[in-house]
Amino acid sequence: MTWNDYSTDAILCNIIQHEMGLTNNQIWIYDQNFEIPNTLGLFIVTEFDNSKTLSNNNHWKATDSGIIEYQSSIQVETLTINIFSKDRSSKQRKHEIILALNSIYSEQMQEKYAMHLFPINQSFNNASRAEGESMLNRFTISVKLQRIYNKVITGDDYFDKFEINVDNGINPKIDIVYES
Repeated sequence: MTWNDYSTDAILCNIIQHEMGLTNNQIWIYDQNFEIPNTLGLFIVTEFDNSKTLSNNNHWKATDSGIIEYQSSIQVETLTINIFSKDRSSKQRKHEIILALNSIYSEQMQEKYAMHLFPINQSFNNASRAEGESMLNRFTISVKLQRIYNKVITGDDYFDKFEINVDNGINPKIDIVYES
């Protein structure tokens, strides 16, 4: 699948799909209105859980054409990866998710999108019981990562819109009235 979405869950889908050799119909992002296929084989869904802001910065640079504003935010994000199947393939291949996330391709994608996966020391949780009678073999694992988001805004020099400027020598007349 061509992932045109650069959200963290889409990037993880890209990494897992590439490393595990999955087809476009075997991996998707949670809440995208996909139905679980009624076929045998392995399926994976990535799901964004939460994020925590570590840093939020804003600085600007004045240029002849206006101001350039630089914004950046560092987030720690938690995502859940669900792997399931109607046969035993999710049990047999769940470890490949860990291998995919620690691969060279994963490192390249992390560098490209300014993110860093923390060491994966979580265990897979067996979530098969939640399916009731259908008894999908379902396992989940949570992963944490740090990601930097940057934004550059160019615009008018809004500092030049004021009539009073500390540097231009114009002092405003201020009338102060004291009440008794």
